[in-house]
Amino acid sequence: MKKFWGIIVATFLLSLGMGIISPILPPFARSLGASGLWIGLVFSGMNLVRVFLGPVIGRIYDRTLKTRFLLLIGVVFYTISAIIFVYSKWYQLLFGARLVQGIALSFIFPVAGTTIAMLAPEGRVSTFIGGYSTAFFLAFGLGPTFGGWLADNYGVRVTFLTLILLGILAFITVSGFVSDAESKKKRTERKPVTFIEALRNPTVLALMLYRIVFAMARSTVFSFFPILGIMRGLNNTQIGLVVSLQMLLMSFLQFPAGWFADRVERKFLILYSTLIATAVTLVVLPFLNTFDGFMILSIFFALASALSAPTALGMAAVEGAKNESTGTILSMNQSAFGIGMILGPILSGFVFDFLGIKWVFFGGSVYVVVGTILLILLRSATKGVVRLGGIPVPPDFDRLK
Repeated sequence: MKKFWGIIVATFLLSLGMGIISPILPPFARSLGASGLWIGLVFSGMNLVRVFLGPVIGRIYDRTLKTRFLLLIGVVFYTISAIIFVYSKWYQLLFGARLVQGIALSFIFPVAGTTIAMLAPEGRVSTFIGGYSTAFFLAFGLGPTFGGWLADNYGVRVTFLTLILLGILAFITVSGFVSDAESKKKRTERKPVTFIEALRNPTVLALMLYRIVFAMARSTVFSFFPILGIMRGLNNTQIGLVVSLQMLLMSFLQFPAGWFADRVERKFLILYSTLIATAVTLVVLPFLNTFDGFMILSIFFALASALSAPTALGMAAVEGAKNESTGTILSMNQSAFGIGMILGPILSGFVFDFLGIKWVFFGGSVYVVVGTILLILLRSATKGVVRLGGIPVPPDFDRLK
């Protein structure tokens, strides 16, 4: 459990830094002269790296189990990115800092999530991932309010300095509490599956599609809600409070959500419900004009989507565990999320430049609806597959079990 709590604390510290800069990065980029497209690129820059590097790191982890070593590499890159943020005088440097941040997160999140899943007893994967997600969402809940307050009172560059401090604290935590050695009792002689073999599994494909669509919507909100908030007369602190409320509520719900997900067979119904609630949120958002209205909508979305993270990640971990490929499958899942985080801000940036802020969110609701339909069609096309514990597995996929 020492390793479990070490990873939880390190994840909290690093995610706190991500949360701190989330409400101030888009307006800061705009103040440096960035267009809507460049704001989208700055916000999604780190995911450009994660999409390609994340699966590689996940596969390396499956083969080496070097938890501490890989996490420390990630923390070092995280701190370097923070230093670049501090000295950024052009929005192009912000983009560069986000690319370096992407390298960091490619090492951190796939390795941390995979280690947590491997430490979980059989049948309790979603519960343990729910605990892990609690740290992530709690940090993102506290971060925006703290970051907005720092920016309003001390300036944006002081806010970036806090990331350096958090990186140092995370390095100390990983060094002192996380070891490389994994328990070998769960491992077999089976080799981890290749990326192509994993993509033949319809559950992996469906989960990746879900993560892409949900990430597109979420990144649209995170990258352009701060601008909408400023247009509606909110200050940085109020924008941070809106984001924080949603994340804190989701944080408190992660552990019970994971417990519930471990006991539900038809898990995709949870994911469908989340996408529907997301589409509704995007449609309503541009019609709001008050701080109270944004807060109420934030509560609705948090309650409607709290089950999604432990459910989707738990399902991915179960698929990976079938052939000692947890790191590979989870990192592919993270890459799918990264693809969505790239597409969402960039497409929204084009819409913002040509149609305005309202259509950013209306357009987001459209691709969520389209994505939901595609997910339902994909699931319908795989009805004939064998079911194992409620999770579909292709009939010719025996060698991966």
